[in-house]
Amino acid sequence: MSEEAATVGDPLPFVEAQDYFRHKINMPTEAWTDLREGQHSRGFVIAGATKAELLTDMHAALQKALDEGTTLETFRQDFDQIVARHGWSYKGSRGWRTRVIYDTNLRMARAAGHWAQIDRAAERERSRGRTLYLRYGAVLDSSTRPEHRAWHGLVLPADHPWWRTHTPPNGWWCRCTITALTERDLARYGYSVTPDDQVPPVTMEERTVRLADGSTEVWPTPAGIDTGFGYHVGRAAWGQSVDRRAMDAAAIGAKGRPWERIGRVQTWQDLGLPDTLPVDAWSGELGEAAADRDGMLKRLMAVLGGPDRTFRTPDGEAVHVTAEVLADHLKPDRAPFLPLLPLVLERPAEIWLAWERHVGTGQIALRKRFVRVVRTERQRGVLIVAQTVGGRFEGWTFIPVRRPSYLNDQRQGTLLYRREE
Repeated sequence: MSEEAATVGDPLPFVEAQDYFRHKINMPTEAWTDLREGQHSRGFVIAGATKAELLTDMHAALQKALDEGTTLETFRQDFDQIVARHGWSYKGSRGWRTRVIYDTNLRMARAAGHWAQIDRAAERERSRGRTLYLRYGAVLDSSTRPEHRAWHGLVLPADHPWWRTHTPPNGWWCRCTITALTERDLARYGYSVTPDDQVPPVTMEERTVRLADGSTEVWPTPAGIDTGFGYHVGRAAWGQSVDRRAMDAAAIGAKGRPWERIGRVQTWQDLGLPDTLPVDAWSGELGEAAADRDGMLKRLMAVLGGPDRTFRTPDGEAVHVTAEVLADHLKPDRAPFLPLLPLVLERPAEIWLAWERHVGTGQIALRKRFVRVVRTERQRGVLIVAQTVGGRFEGWTFIPVRRPSYLNDQRQGTLLYRREE
């Protein structure tokens, strides 16, 4: 494959791709297999890059490429400066390595951003009683994979199951695309919807991959798609509107929890931790319940010291809390516990990180849980659990300590921090 054929076309930036990539979380890794398929939609990794500062600089260089439409050659200049600054000894030649990093990250970001646009268009068409369709397009030259060539011209509804595994890019340096088409577009261009009996079958193959520690795993992957690309980057990033009606049913089916943990999960037991957390004495006072949303907002602004606040957490990250947003999502009877919010974010007992997938939409999130137990005057002990995604405060809950099973259910994933007593 020529380098010209392998580089990313259409460098024009668009906000959905930019925002998607900007909110990916830097994750040090030994090998590209440290994250599995859809986990890459939320984690920014470069195989073999284990230094946080190195990842930050690489992330910024690729963000610049998305924001400004800079070329591979410009990225290579940035790459050389970053490597020299951090003394990184990477595998592979400079030309190959820079091309892999640049091409894969930009194609996946643009695919995720494109899906956000498609998802909105599909919702709009559905509200009008119409269907949005997608057409698979391959670049028909000597570098095109035979399977991708065979998929060229396939037209299916945007919510067809085939797209869940075959939305491009479908491999390293895959140049395939999808085009959104309304019913009017189909008539204008003379396209026909592919009949069900002509939809290519999804044949799963068991691919063995080697992990950084030398062990192996089997990743089921559709035939014709490179190992590691057998997932829908847009659904993993955003979910899908057509599935939102399934969220309530999914929550009921998952015992009230629409999110399921995925990937390698450690528990407090695996780490040999005690089955309880220390109960911290707290001399502060709980307030009264708020009468309404405005009352909740007033209490929040008092706790935050203004309309918003960025908390620095013990694991070195930051969590931003906006009073207006939080007031819209908290019931007034939670107002008495607002003074406990800074306690759990700034001095938790433990911080856990877990990969989770929404069982209804397919969206994947990298979620942090901050846990702490506090003794108040009104109650002997209250478990506080705060959740964040991508540095944004997502929500919290308060549970009496007499429910230790709930406490330990939160202590799963990867332990990022444990407070020394």
